[in-house]
Amino acid sequence: MPADDVESLAGLGSPLHRKYRLYMQHVTIATPPAEYASRLVRMFPSAPWQRLSLFGLNATDIALSKLERNSERDREDFLRLARAGHIDRQVLKDRYFEELQPYLLSRVPWHDKTLELWLEMAWPSA
Repeated sequence: MPADDVESLAGLGSPLHRKYRLYMQHVTIATPPAEYASRLVRMFPSAPWQRLSLFGLNATDIALSKLERNSERDREDFLRLARAGHIDRQVLKDRYFEELQPYLLSRVPWHDKTLELWLEMAWPSA
């Protein structure tokens, strides 16, 4: 289904969003870590839905999926998650080198440097 169709059916301001305060957003650039599917987190586990289960990336995998694009919003999202204690510095680093870096198609040194900068932003004294 094209992104425009998804967003008109379930995007911000859609009937789904107005009724359930839930919406979906199409993401065009995202490279999640290799094993992300084994760590998906069930969202709204106590919701009374009988035919719908929603799963999302855990905080570390969200951060790593934003690393490649590295926009201002991505950095802000990462910092919010890290400062709230949802990301462990060493787990982020290990997962990057084991599950993301080997699959990057280009600019690996640039992404390595981005990771270093993000680590310094979130944990300046580490």
